[in-house]
Amino acid sequence: MVTAAKEDPRDDESQVKITFILNDGSRRCVSSPPCKSLMQVAVSNGIPGIEGDCGGNCVCGTCLVVQLSEGQLPPAKVVETEMLNFLANDDPATRLACQIPVDERLDGIVVRVVGLV
Repeated sequence: MVTAAKEDPRDDESQVKITFILNDGSRRCVSSPPCKSLMQVAVSNGIPGIEGDCGGNCVCGTCLVVQLSEGQLPPAKVVETEMLNFLANDDPATRLACQIPVDERLDGIVVRVVGLV
């Protein structure tokens, strides 16, 4: 008897590929299913420099990244902009990873981990 193979929900086509450039210049490439935030992906994959101390509530600034590749990120909301201003960050490419939802728009994105100094 031959049975049809079931589709694996973790099929590569449903995975979003993300590259993190670490503070030492090395690269960590990870894949993730769509989820709430880039910070969650980083923390679950042990990316150094992404702490997410506030659990993704946009109040700590421990998940700073800079987008290096082309791609469509959703615009920053007011709460994120206020936190970035509080952190005295004037680079418009810097974002809080906890505020970036992971979906197909991010597939292939490259971000540099900033971390707090």
